[in-house]
Amino acid sequence: RPDVLRILLSALSVSAIVQEYKNVLCRQLLDKVDFDTTKEEEVLERLKRFLGEDVLAPCIVMLRDLQQSRRLNMRVKVDSELPFRVTTLSLTCWPLPTFKDGFKPHPSIAHLMDGYADAFKKHKPNQSYKWLGQLGTVCIRVHQQGSAGPAPVDYELDVFTDSAALHLQ
Repeated sequence: RPDVLRILLSALSVSAIVQEYKNVLCRQLLDKVDFDTTKEEEVLERLKRFLGEDVLAPCIVMLRDLQQSRRLNMRVKVDSELPFRVTTLSLTCWPLPTFKDGFKPHPSIAHLMDGYADAFKKHKPNQSYKWLGQLGTVCIRVHQQGSAGPAPVDYELDVFTDSAALHLQ
C-alpha cells in the first residue's frame, strides 16, 4: 500500500506542503471554541517524523500559543472576571492576512478590550499586545419577543457585526 505522504513529498516541495499545513492549522486553531489541541498535536508529531522539526517550528509555536492562551485566559478571568476568551498569537508564526487598522469597536466592547489589555500587561509585562478585532467573536444576549413573551437568545458574532448591532440599539 503506497504511503500518501511520501507520494506528496515526491510531487511537491517541502516548503509548499508546510505552508499549506500552516494555513490549514491556522484555520483549525482559530475556529476552536475550546483550547484543546490534542488532535492537532498528534498530526504535527506525525509530520515532524517525515518533514523534520525545523521546518515545522512555526506550527509548534502556533500550538503553544493556544496552550498559553488557555492559561492566560484562566488567570485573567480569576483576576478580573472579564467576559473574554482571547487567543494570543505570535504574529511572526501565524499566516494571517494583513488587516487595516481603521475599525473601531463599539465603546462598550472597546472598554472591555482595554480592560483585558491591562490584565494582559499585568501578566505579560515584557510582551506587546495588539487587538485583531477582525478575527474575534463576541457573545451577546438579545431578548426577543416570542409567543410566550420575551426570551433571551445568545448569538456569537464577529466583533464588527456585534459593534454594528450595538450602534443600532
